[in-house]
Amino acid sequence: MKKIIVLLCLVLATTLSFAQTLDEVKGMMTGEWDPAQAKDAIDKYLANPKNAKDADAYFDKALIYNKYSKDPELKADCPDCKIQAFEALKKCKELDRKNTQLLLDQNRSFLDLYNGSYQAGVDAFNEKKYTLAYNNFKNTLTIGDYVRDKQMAKIPVLDTPVVLNAGLAEQADKNDSLAIFYYQKLADANVSGPQYIGVYEYLAYFYKNEKNDAGFAAAVAQGQKLYPADPYWKTIQQSKAIDGLSADDRFKKYDDMVQKDPTNYDLSYDYGVELYNYVYANPDSSIKVDAYKQRTYDQLKRTIAIKSTPEDNLMMARYLYNSSFDKSDAAAGVKGGSAEAIKKRNELNAGALADMNDCIPYAQVAYNYYSSLPSLKVAEKENYKASMIILESIYEAKKDAPKAAMYTAKLKALN
Repeated sequence: MKKIIVLLCLVLATTLSFAQTLDEVKGMMTGEWDPAQAKDAIDKYLANPKNAKDADAYFDKALIYNKYSKDPELKADCPDCKIQAFEALKKCKELDRKNTQLLLDQNRSFLDLYNGSYQAGVDAFNEKKYTLAYNNFKNTLTIGDYVRDKQMAKIPVLDTPVVLNAGLAEQADKNDSLAIFYYQKLADANVSGPQYIGVYEYLAYFYKNEKNDAGFAAAVAQGQKLYPADPYWKTIQQSKAIDGLSADDRFKKYDDMVQKDPTNYDLSYDYGVELYNYVYANPDSSIKVDAYKQRTYDQLKRTIAIKSTPEDNLMMARYLYNSSFDKSDAAAGVKGGSAEAIKKRNELNAGALADMNDCIPYAQVAYNYYSSLPSLKVAEKENYKASMIILESIYEAKKDAPKAAMYTAKLKALN
C-alpha cells in the first residue's frame, strides 16, 4: 500500500510540473514582470513534449530569456541566455511558416539580441571578463549573419567593430590563434583607420614569432602601406633580423643597424637593454661578459642622448649601480700589502665611488618622474621601487644616513 501511495505522489508531482499553460506564462509577462518566474514557467511548459512545436511558446521564450539576460542580478546565472533567446526565435520562425509573431514584431527581437550581445561583450571586456566578452562578440556575429542572410535587416558582411573586438578579447585572453583569425579577416578586407593599427602590428608580431616569413612580410608590407608613419614596421624588421643569431653576431647586427639609423630611439633602447641583460641578467655564469660592459654604457648613453626617458635613465642607473659593486668586489679580491696591490685596490675603489656618484642623477630622474605620477601601474611601481632601492643603497654606502633614511621611509610607505 505504501508503494502505491508513493507512485501516486510521483505521478501527481509530474502532472503539476507540466500544468503550466501558455496563457499563464503570457500572464506573467505584463507590467513590471519577473523574468526569473517567467523563465521557470516557460521552461516547464516547453519541457512537455506536447508543446515542443508551439511556435508562440518559442517566441515568448526568446522574449523572456532576453529580458533575463539584461537583469543585473540574474544575468550571471545564465551567460548564454541571449544565444538561447536567438535559438528560440529561429525555432519560432521554423515552426510558423507564416511568421505571424515575427511579422508583428517586425524583427525587433532579432535586432535587440544583435545589439544587446555586442553591448554585453563590451561590458564584459571592460570588466576584464575576456572569455565572456569573446562569447558575446561571437554570438553577435552569429546573429548578424542570420539576420543578414534572412534579409531581415542590413547587417554588413564584415561588421568591423565586432570583428575587431572579438580579436581584442582573444588577444587579452592569450588566445593568439583565435585573435589572429579575426585580425586576418580585417587585414584581408584591407580595413584601415587609427583604431586598426594594432591589428597589423599584432599580425606582424605573431607571424614573426611563428617564423611564418610569408605572413610576416605581408603584414609588414600592408602595415607600411596603410600606416607609413608608424615606426613599428622598421623596429620589428630589425628585431627579426637578429632572431636566432649568437650573442656576438646579434650585437654586431645591432651595431650595423644603429649606425645606419642613429636617431631611432626604439632601436637604440632595445640594443641597450639587450646588452644590459647579457651583462647583468645572464643565467650562464660561464660566459665572459666583461668585453660588453663598456659597450653597454656607451649604448645607454647614446640612447639617452636621443631621448631622455625615465626608462632609459633607470636602465643606466642599474648599470652604474652594478658596475660600482663589481669594482668594489674586485677591490676586495686584491690581496696583499704590496705597493702594486694597494694601488690596484685604490683604483678600483675610486672607480666604484665614481660609478655611484654618476649613478645618482640617473636614478634621480627616474625617481622624480615616478614620484610625480598620481597613480602607478604595476610596471611603474616596480620601476619607482627600483629607483629608491638604488638611491637608498648608494647613500648607505656613502654613509649619508639622512638621505638613506628618507628613501627607506618612502619604500616602506610604497609597500
